[in-house]
Amino acid sequence: MVNIKQKDNYYEFTVEELKDSLSVGGDIVVPPYQRGITWKESQRISLIDTLLHNYPFGCILLNRYDSNKYRIIDGLQRSYSLIYYLEHPLEFFIERNIPEVAIDEIALLTKDFDIKDDIRLKVPGMIVDYVKRMCNSIEKLKALNTMSLTANIIDAWPQLIETEKEINNIIKNVIIEFCNNYDKITKELKIPALIFEAPEENLPEIFERINTEGSKLTRFQVYAATWSDDKVELDGKEFKSIFNYIKNRYDSYLKEFGTLDNYDSIEFTRNNKLNIFDLIYGFGRMLSTDHPTLFVSKPDNEWDENDVPSIGFNLINACLLQKSSNMGKLNKTIEKLVGFDKNSISAFLHNIIECICYVDKKLSMGTSLKGNKNIDSWPSPLHTELQIVSIIASLFISKYVTYEEKETGEITNITISRTCNQKWKNYYKNKFDNNVLKIYSNDLIRSNWRGSGDSKLYNTLINKKHYMWDISWEEFQNTLDSYYITQKNERNEKTKVANPSNADKLILNLIYSSILTAGDQIDDSGFDIEHLATKGKLKSKIKEYIDTESGAADFSLPISSVGNLCLLPKEYNELKGEKVMYEQKEYYDRNEHVSKEFPIGKYEKKYTFTHEKDFDWLLDPDKGYTSEEFKKKYDDFLDNRFKKMKNKIKKNLFPFNI
Repeated sequence: MVNIKQKDNYYEFTVEELKDSLSVGGDIVVPPYQRGITWKESQRISLIDTLLHNYPFGCILLNRYDSNKYRIIDGLQRSYSLIYYLEHPLEFFIERNIPEVAIDEIALLTKDFDIKDDIRLKVPGMIVDYVKRMCNSIEKLKALNTMSLTANIIDAWPQLIETEKEINNIIKNVIIEFCNNYDKITKELKIPALIFEAPEENLPEIFERINTEGSKLTRFQVYAATWSDDKVELDGKEFKSIFNYIKNRYDSYLKEFGTLDNYDSIEFTRNNKLNIFDLIYGFGRMLSTDHPTLFVSKPDNEWDENDVPSIGFNLINACLLQKSSNMGKLNKTIEKLVGFDKNSISAFLHNIIECICYVDKKLSMGTSLKGNKNIDSWPSPLHTELQIVSIIASLFISKYVTYEEKETGEITNITISRTCNQKWKNYYKNKFDNNVLKIYSNDLIRSNWRGSGDSKLYNTLINKKHYMWDISWEEFQNTLDSYYITQKNERNEKTKVANPSNADKLILNLIYSSILTAGDQIDDSGFDIEHLATKGKLKSKIKEYIDTESGAADFSLPISSVGNLCLLPKEYNELKGEKVMYEQKEYYDRNEHVSKEFPIGKYEKKYTFTHEKDFDWLLDPDKGYTSEEFKKKYDDFLDNRFKKMKNKIKKNLFPFNI
C-alpha cells in the first residue's frame, strides 16, 4: 500500500505506485458513477507516445474522504492505460513505434536501389513478428538473441549478406531503446495528482464539469454521475431483473478496477436500493430483453456494460410529459411527479410495463410475424425508438396523467395517478384499440418518424388523439399506393438488389397475419422473404437486353418492389432455389412425395396469390418481347399482385369495409 504524503494538496506517483494504490485494499477507490475502461488501443498507444516525447499529459484528480483514502475523480482512463502498459508492454511493440531511422539504416546497407523500399516496407513487420513470437515478457525481450531474425532478413534480401553484424546491432539498438523507454515510464516517470476535499454530494457535478476532454462523456454518463445521490427502493419480484442487470454491471467494473467505492455485492443484493440512473438503465435493459420486437435489443452475452440503452430514459421522460431537452432533470422530475418512495415508484413502473404489454399485443399483427426475421437472427424492430415511445407514452398519458394546457401551449399542473381514469375506460380505449395499428402502420410506411426529434414526440403526446384518429381505408390505401409507386419508380436495379425495407416487412406482416396459423408461428422451420420473379431470373433478363438490344444500356427493373415479395417456407424456398416456382412443376409431377409435401395449389393460395399464367411474360421463351415490352409486362404483373396484397390488408385491418 502506498502512503500518500501530500504537500500543498499535491502528490507524485510512479506507475507501480499508482497500480498499488488502485489495487484491492489500496489508497484509491473508483466511484461507481465512473465509466468502465473505455479507451481503445489507439488511445493507449497515443498516451505512451505523449510520454516518450515528454509532452504534458495532465494531472490525476483525487478527492480525499478519509485520513488516507481517496476517490479518483479524473484520470481513470490514463491511470489504467499506464497500468496496462506496465503489465503488457509487448502489446505496445508495434511497427509504428520502431524508429524509421533504424529501418533506413538497414536499407542503406545495400547499394541495390531496387530493394531499398521493399526493405523499408517489410522489415518492421518482421521485427515485430519475431519479438512477439519469441517473448512474453519485458525480461525475455531484454535477453533476446536476435541473430535468427538477422538471418531471416538476409535470407529475404541476399544482397545484405556482408552486413550481418551491422543489421544485428541495429535491431539490438531498437530493442534496447524500447526497453529503456519502458523502464523510464514505469520507474522514473512522475504522475502528478491534485488532491482536494469536497462534500460527497458535490463530486458527481465536479466529475461532469472536468470530463470535457479525452473520451468525452455521453449524456448518459453525465446522468450516471449527477443522479447518483437519489436512491429508490422497488417492490416485488416484477423488478428483480433490474437489480440483476445493475449488479452484473457493478461486478464487471469491480473485476476491471479491483475496487469500487461504496459497493459491496452482497450488501447490494440485500438492501434492494438503486440510484435513479441505475434504475432507469436497468429498466431499459429489462424492456429490451422482454420486448425485442418493440425495442432494440441483443443477447445478454453481447452487451457491453458501458452501453446504455436509451429506451428507459426516453420512455419514462415521455410518460411524464416532458420534452427531450428536459431529460437532464429527469431525476428531479421523477421525484416531483412520482416520488421516491417504494410504493409510488413501483406503481409508476408497473403501469408503464402494463402499457407496453398492451401496445405489444395491439401491434403484434405488424411487428411479431415471421416476416420480420430469419429464425437464426435476433429480432429487430421495424420502427424508430421515438415512434414506439410515442405510442406507449400516449397510452400511459391517456390512462394515468392529467394536466392543464395554457393558451401559450405551456403544460402545467401535471399529475400522475396510480389508477386508470374513467375517461379511458368509457371513451379512449375503444378508439385506441380500433386505430393504433392502423396509425402505426400508416406512419411507418410514410416514414413519418424518420429523423424526427423532440418536437414531434412532444406534440404527439399532448395531442392525445393521434393514435385514436379514425383513419379510413381510402386514406390508408393512398399511403400504400404512394409507397408502392414511389418505390417502383425509384428502384432502378440491374445487378444489386435492395434488401426488403422495414415498410416492406410490415406490409408482408399485415398480409400474412391472418394466413399463417399459430403452428406456423411457433414451429422451427422458418420463413424467407422471397422474390416471386426471382432476382437471378430478372438480372439474367436485364443482362440479356443490355448485351443484345441497342439503346438498352440503361435498362433496369424494380426487382425488389414490394409487389414482387412474398413469404415462403424456408425448406420449400431452398428446394426451389433461383427458379420461379412453376419451373419446378415437372419435377413435382415426377416425384409424388415432393408434390404431397409442397403442393403448388396450396402455396398459390396461402403464400403467393398467383397462377402459372401470371408468369407467361417471364417463362415463355417464344414471346420475343423488346426491353420496353418486357418492362411493361413486369409492371403489369406487379400492379396485379399489389392489388391482391392490398385486398388482403383491407380484409385484416379494415374488416368492416369489406
